[in-house]
Amino acid sequence: MSVFLRLLAIVMIALLTITLQWEQQSVPIQSEISRIPIFPDEDAHPQLIHIPKGRFTVGSVRTLRRELQSKDRHRPKKVRIDHGFYMMSTELTTRLATRLKPNGAFMSAQCVGNCPAVNFSWREAIEMANLLSEETGFLPCYEIVGDDVFWPNGVECRGYRLPLEEEWEYAAKSGTDEFLYAGGNDLDSVGWYRQNSRFGPNEIAAKKPNTLGLYDMSGNVWEWCWDGWDKVDQKWKTRKVIRGGGWNGDSFVAKIEHRANKLVDQRSASIGVRFVRTYHPDD
Repeated sequence: MSVFLRLLAIVMIALLTITLQWEQQSVPIQSEISRIPIFPDEDAHPQLIHIPKGRFTVGSVRTLRRELQSKDRHRPKKVRIDHGFYMMSTELTTRLATRLKPNGAFMSAQCVGNCPAVNFSWREAIEMANLLSEETGFLPCYEIVGDDVFWPNGVECRGYRLPLEEEWEYAAKSGTDEFLYAGGNDLDSVGWYRQNSRFGPNEIAAKKPNTLGLYDMSGNVWEWCWDGWDKVDQKWKTRKVIRGGGWNGDSFVAKIEHRANKLVDQRSASIGVRFVRTYHPDD
């Protein structure tokens, strides 16, 4: 064997070792704060789940080949979440959405009971986040000027907001790369999708949650994120990231690491939202 081949073999072994260590470094997230109600006099879902700050792998080595062949720009990389945050235990419900906007049509005809709110755009989700902040005594995170949305204080704001895409994936994985879906490898046990949804969204929290107590992060309805789809190609102003898959998608789109996008003004019976709020110890 030539010197070059020996060096190449050593490099390949080293890279494989680093890759395996990288994949095994995940540690399940544990929170010492019990879930808390959004409103002091209400114990119903959605409640707030505390997600402590930490480090995790966006994407994974197992999806690297597919990602390199796509334009998703979701390459595996270590990311540090430098702030704790609260995340809704379920998607925004029709009950809560109607409390914020009484004249909204957020219910899907196919869903009966405590259902995820649907049929609102990314811009409308921003408006509802501000309304929820005001309803609960927090300053809104967003400034809306015409068609423009500004987030002047970033994650330091105290009100409700859309999750950053990395926050969403961090919470869905709950500190482990062990599962394909949020809460397990058997999608039927953790999520609603095309094969089991009966052609529409289903009641919240009817499937098994992930280890943090977050329900329906795989399936039921897609969830709007703050992030633009592709800052490199300058499409981020018109298209926003959605994550989690929906009741009308197959099992592939319900995988934690799958990404998709929609126009900011697009509405769908398969898209909802799950608000977050940055953790401030003095709140």
